[in-house]
Amino acid sequence: MITVNVMELFLKSAELLADGYEKVELLEIDGDKGTPASLSFSALDEINEESIDYESIDDCLNDEKFSISFSPGSIAPYPMTLDDLFLIAHALQNAIENCKTALDDKSISAELRSEITDSIKRFDSFYNNLSSFLREFQ
Repeated sequence: MITVNVMELFLKSAELLADGYEKVELLEIDGDKGTPASLSFSALDEINEESIDYESIDDCLNDEKFSISFSPGSIAPYPMTLDDLFLIAHALQNAIENCKTALDDKSISAELRSEITDSIKRFDSFYNNLSSFLREFQ
């Protein structure tokens, strides 16, 4: 038996999902002298009928506390409910409409107009991705 950090397991699952995998083979690897036991992950690529190995997670029974660092492209380790996601989608709709209304104001500078236009594009892209995901749950 192996003990792993739940956050580390969550992030590994999120990484696999982000890479497009829906199934994974898990293998518990026994530790030996100087090497901790670990949980190995092999993602199953059903199209090519092959498996892709991912970095394993070490046993943490006697380990230090798990730590993580984030970059802008990191998967956020924050579980959300569907209600949270529907709320975010609604907020994005409102933000897009407010930005479009702001563009009607002739007194704003060209620089601000450009920033608002860029924001609309980013909001719209995220909203479309989120809406596509949420359609499965309506």
